[in-house]
Amino acid sequence: EMKKELNLNSTQKSSPIVFIIGNKNDLKRAVDENEARMWANIRGYQYFETSGIY
Repeated sequence: EMKKELNLNSTQKSSPIVFIIGNKNDLKRAVDENEARMWANIRGYQYFETSGIY
């Protein structure tokens, strides 16, 4: 749904680049990392994880 809306509102001929960001990776997981990566990959999205803690 989100990708369809992005494509409708895009002025570019190519599809927008979408990033999926997993945040707070220093805490207990709510979503399995492999599951999240597969979900993003199937849709052609880039997947990254991050944390604000050093």
